[in-house]
Amino acid sequence: MPSITKVRLLSGFPLLLKFRQQFLSAEASPFNRGFVFHQGLLSSPGVLPFFRNFVLQGFAISRIKTIVTWSPNQRSKKDAMVGPRFEQTDLEVQPNTAAAIELIAEEPIHYVEGRIAVCHGGGGPLGHPQIYINLDQPGSHACGYCGIRFEQKPHHHH
Repeated sequence: MPSITKVRLLSGFPLLLKFRQQFLSAEASPFNRGFVFHQGLLSSPGVLPFFRNFVLQGFAISRIKTIVTWSPNQRSKKDAMVGPRFEQTDLEVQPNTAAAIELIAEEPIHYVEGRIAVCHGGGGPLGHPQIYINLDQPGSHACGYCGIRFEQKPHHHH
């Protein structure tokens, strides 16, 4: 029996989705927003980026949560959300957004010409101070505030 993955929609209506000449149909009621797709299709190349931030006829698919642990004492959401505060909370219908560490890992490395990179922090009240990152050592170097990685472009010396 193939493994399955639930994908939640922000609307409780039927969806017909065409991707790579394959049709997937999913039906849901307003009470059950879980859609089930075969894991083989979701793990094929290019499908996961397709499902992220996708909008079709007013139906937005929420981000698929990959299970990644980055701390030795990290607990699963099911184990962490216990007690009277969460006793009437159905975790299956809650938004499952990606953690900040995963979003930063998806950001490509910024290549710069010089030996010093400047991270502007996005500007405005939500940004961070402008900092300078030394790129003398080989490899990528992350900003200490936002985690964006910088690397010096390779130079071909003659």
